[in-house]
Amino acid sequence: MVKVRLILNLDDTQSSKELAHLLSKGVIQMAAVEVCSESPGEPNKLYCLTRAERRVLEALAQHDTIEEAAKSLYLSPGTVRKHLEHIYFKLDVHSLHRAIAVALRCGLIR
Repeated sequence: MVKVRLILNLDDTQSSKELAHLLSKGVIQMAAVEVCSESPGEPNKLYCLTRAERRVLEALAQHDTIEEAAKSLYLSPGTVRKHLEHIYFKLDVHSLHRAIAVALRCGLIR
């Protein structure tokens, strides 16, 4: 698996067409698009989490500890921590609370 952080200007017609083409071919899977601009001109961010990462984040949102979330998913706590590392990187956050807040706001988890 290759990690890529993709930043697009979705107002650009060519970028939108290229994104639609990649999605239709299954080259990428879009989890959610969030407009993160607080200052004019900042591009939109595309957040892509795998199904497993979304499941882990949902479990962490529902349980008090990594161990409890891991048990509910039949995973080891180490596996959950590794998924959490990937989630932090992809969402550009440094805490579980921030990751859950971003994921809820973007519609990545319910």
